[in-house]
Amino acid sequence: MNCSVMTCFMRLLKRPNFLMPVFQLNSVLNGLSVYKVRGFHNRPFNRIDSNISGRNRFCSSQPRGNGLPKLTDLPIVYWPSFLKYAKNAILSRFIIQQRYDQGFDLEQFILGSREAVGVVSSYISKGDLKSLKDLVTPDVVAEMSQNLSKFSLKQVLELKINPQDMYMCFPYEVGIILPEDDDNDLRFVEITMCYHVLSGFKEIAASPDYSLQLINFEDNIYILNYRFFKDFSKGRANSQWIINGLNHCKPLISNYSDRSN
Repeated sequence: MNCSVMTCFMRLLKRPNFLMPVFQLNSVLNGLSVYKVRGFHNRPFNRIDSNISGRNRFCSSQPRGNGLPKLTDLPIVYWPSFLKYAKNAILSRFIIQQRYDQGFDLEQFILGSREAVGVVSSYISKGDLKSLKDLVTPDVVAEMSQNLSKFSLKQVLELKINPQDMYMCFPYEVGIILPEDDDNDLRFVEITMCYHVLSGFKEIAASPDYSLQLINFEDNIYILNYRFFKDFSKGRANSQWIINGLNHCKPLISNYSDRSN
C-alpha cells in the first residue's frame, strides 16, 4: 500500500462519525427482517439458533487470503447495507422498543456489544472456554473448541480484541423471529453486528503524524461478526442477550478494499 493510500485511510479513520456510520435511505423498502420458524416448542435452545442461522442472510463469504484459520462456519459480513440500515431502524424503534422492551436503545446496544466482544474474545484467546457459559451458546463454544486446535499460539493471541481499537462498527441486521404457528407469547430477536478493528488504533489516532511508517495495515486489520440473540417472549422479561454466532477474519488489504454490499 503506497503512502497516499495510507494517508487517505487514516484521514477516513479520523472522521468523528466513522465509528457509527449514518446512511441516507435512497431506495424503497421491500420487506422487513421478520422470520417465521417452525417448531419452537419442546426444543433445546442451542438447536433453535442453528436453524435460524442456516438461512442465507449474509452478503459475503470468508475472503481468500484470510490470515486466521476458520474459527466457526459463520459467514463474514464486511460492509453495511443501505436497505438493511433503514429496516434495522424501523424494527428497533417501532417493534422492539414499543412492543417488546421500552428501554431498548440500538445505540446503547451497540456500545454494550463492543464491550461484550472484548470480554468474549479475551476468554477465547486464553483458551478459557468454560468462562463463556451464559455468554455464548454451547454449540458455538463446541465448534470453537474443535477449530482452535488449528491455530498457532500467535493466531490465538490475535483473537483478543480491545474495543478501543474498533474504528467502525454497525448492526448489519436486526431480525425479529416468530414461530410459524403465530403463538403471540413467543418472540425472539437476533442482531448481527460487524466490527472493523485496527490493532493499536487508539494510539495511532492520537498521533499527530499518524505514524504511518510504524504500522503494517495488512497485519493489523480484523473483521469480526458477532450475532446476539435474546428471548423477548412473555414471561421472559429478565432474559439476557447471548451470542449464538461469531467469527473473526483477518483480510488481505486488496480483498478488504474491494468488497462492498
